Amino acid sequence: MKTILNLILILSSAFLSFKQADSQPVYNKIVFSRQESQDDWDLWLMDLEGNNQTRILNSPYNDSDPHFRSDGAKILFTRLINGIPPVQDIFLVNPDGTGLVNLTLDITEEVSRPKWSWTGNQVVFCKTVGINDKDIYTMNADGSNKRAMVTGINNDEWPAFSPDGQKITFQRYIGSASNQKSKICLYNISQGTTTDLTDGSNLDEMPTFSPDGKYLLFKRGTTTPDIYRLKIGDGTVENLTYNSDFDEAPTYSYDGTKIAWMQSISGISSAEIWTMNIDGSEKKQLTSNSVADFNPSFSPTSQAGFSTTAYPERLFNIFQYGQDGLVCNYQCITSKTLTLEIYDVMGNMVVGRDVETYAGENQFFIRQIPLKKGIYVGILFDHRGCLGGSKFIFRN
Repeated sequence: MKTILNLILILSSAFLSFKQADSQPVYNKIVFSRQESQDDWDLWLMDLEGNNQTRILNSPYNDSDPHFRSDGAKILFTRLINGIPPVQDIFLVNPDGTGLVNLTLDITEEVSRPKWSWTGNQVVFCKTVGINDKDIYTMNADGSNKRAMVTGINNDEWPAFSPDGQKITFQRYIGSASNQKSKICLYNISQGTTTDLTDGSNLDEMPTFSPDGKYLLFKRGTTTPDIYRLKIGDGTVENLTYNSDFDEAPTYSYDGTKIAWMQSISGISSAEIWTMNIDGSEKKQLTSNSVADFNPSFSPTSQAGFSTTAYPERLFNIFQYGQDGLVCNYQCITSKTLTLEIYDVMGNMVVGRDVETYAGENQFFIRQIPLKKGIYVGILFDHRGCLGGSKFIFRN
């Protein structure tokens, strides 16, 4: 029951943060940073195929590290204003460029590398506390409740939440400046412990989780780095790009089917955005111009709710309410009997029934359900336990 209540709290809090969006969410897009000049980087948006490239935020500052929230309604980014001293803060903006908010006005130090939690109610970021010394912090989606996670004399960067929100991956620099190395680490939030996932014999940077939580993408190398995939269960790594170019800043799409990254052929000023399948196949260049494009981030591909399933290759579910009643869409590898339970935000189960599924895409409708107007969480189970869930609004 505790697991169910935790899932309800996670999904309902995610909805409450989504509800604050000032603009309509966007789907099937990629946001990235384009270097207009040395100190002028702007945020741009494009389709998944690289079409309809549109500048959404035009400023005279260095706007970088954009990250789409999982509902497609907000974008985090870092803004650097060069000066003596320079000022660096984390901002929030709508996908149309409106609603600009500084989330870190109360922090005097430089902050950077913001990433949403997968539910969109938390943000993880870096705070510079000294020369070659960065710490990992988190805050609420509105900038409140800032908390130190990983501190000390280490130089830690590029944090990212695990899909369940229980862990944070990041890179830790080691060695001298003349022979810089870094390793990928994993911080357990509840235990306050850090585990090394790579040994520090390479320059391993920019880690990020896959939507199922089983893999990490990261950049490895110095002169001609590649994009690698690490299997967390056994530590095996696989080179996905394997070329003589400069590959970095990998990221997964929210549905787990694509990877985007940036590739430079002749220096950082030639950086362009690419995508590929998660196994490294079907690589495609999306941008091609005389300026550099950096740090891509996917918006969601649909209005799907966040899936907490530990078995995403077996199930991906969406709960929506429309004129046909409550609609549940999901995909299974094999036929099976699942149990659907619907809870209100207080943890009271209001619907419980078995559902027969078959291999492939499934959909069923629940009509005349005894629900009042409000926020609910639908959860699917099989014999192993909870597979996943999604929040929805009942309006009638």
